[in-house]
Amino acid sequence: MDYVAQLFLKGCKSFSALNVLERLRCGLLLRNMFSSSQGGYIRQLSARLDPDDSEGIGGVIDSLLVNPGAQEWLAKNAPEWRPEFREFVNERLAASKREAGPSPT
Repeated sequence: MDYVAQLFLKGCKSFSALNVLERLRCGLLLRNMFSSSQGGYIRQLSARLDPDDSEGIGGVIDSLLVNPGAQEWLAKNAPEWRPEFREFVNERLAASKREAGPSPT
């Protein structure tokens, strides 16, 4: 279990810094997280399971998107997601970048 957590944290820092085997494993972890999130998002849209308009799946997505490695992975894999989920993720990413402000140079 420790290995999986270490791999996830390492991949969240920089996906491209991982070796081939680590990228495969970390990519599968991220795919599972985003796939589960997409399923929850689609259910939320179709069944109106969030009547109080709470954060819902947004908090999960936000916690992934703060990681440069996850952003890097997502940029390469975004075409695989349903358009409405891709739009949702892109909106959350843009909002987090606006909140962070300009990057230091």
